[in-house]
Amino acid sequence: MLSLNNLIKKSPLIIGLAVLIIFILFVGFFDPAPVAPKRREARRQEDIKQIQIRLQVYYRERGIYPLSLTELIPETHPYLTDPYTSLPYEYQQLEQGKDYRLCVNFENKPRRCLTSLDYK
Repeated sequence: MLSLNNLIKKSPLIIGLAVLIIFILFVGFFDPAPVAPKRREARRQEDIKQIQIRLQVYYRERGIYPLSLTELIPETHPYLTDPYTSLPYEYQQLEQGKDYRLCVNFENKPRRCLTSLDYK
């Protein structure tokens, strides 16, 4: 009867194949690719939440919403851009600064535009 040590010494190819098969099965069952869109969607949701908070603070301090998001947050801040496309989120000041429209394109949901009334 072969012991485990003898099997390992005599059969590195068998061990290598077993590890490869286990790896392939693991990747097949736990494919990380579908997780990426969900992660980006969550990041978009968090970005929009953070932008809305900053918009409300800006409005309370100045009595008007900014003309652009770059007045609110430094241009290099990651909140300003979509995590997948790297395009800036769409923002527009409305009603002479008394309201705004902030739009985001989702991958698995319809485009959503928010105003100050949507802030919770």
